[in-house]
Amino acid sequence: MLSVLIVDDDIATLDRIHTILMGTGYQDIYAGNARTALEMAYRFQPQVAIIPEQLPDMTGSDLCARLKSDPYFENLRVVVVTTGEQVHMPGYWRRVGADGQLAIPYTPADLIRVVRGVLSIVPESV
Repeated sequence: MLSVLIVDDDIATLDRIHTILMGTGYQDIYAGNARTALEMAYRFQPQVAIIPEQLPDMTGSDLCARLKSDPYFENLRVVVVTTGEQVHMPGYWRRVGADGQLAIPYTPADLIRVVRGVLSIVPESV
């Protein structure tokens, strides 16, 4: 079963994403901050991480860059959840390692489309 690490410090957002993914067959793992997200990523090796730009202990872009720079997570796909001006910065998100971007507000169909889209990315061969 594919697993998705959902990172957010807002319980309502975690619940919303869980509810959307519940019927898709993905197992979800929760983290309320970047430190916990790193622990959960090492422990459960999810295929996808959904990360907001703002977290209490680290920016989402820093968390994304940290995960993507670690060879342990070479197959991890990261989706960043963006708002406001961040929505218009796709080049920046690619540079920090994001595989996909989800702009707030989003529909359940948007979330599922982005997760499925990043899962279809084939890793570059060396």
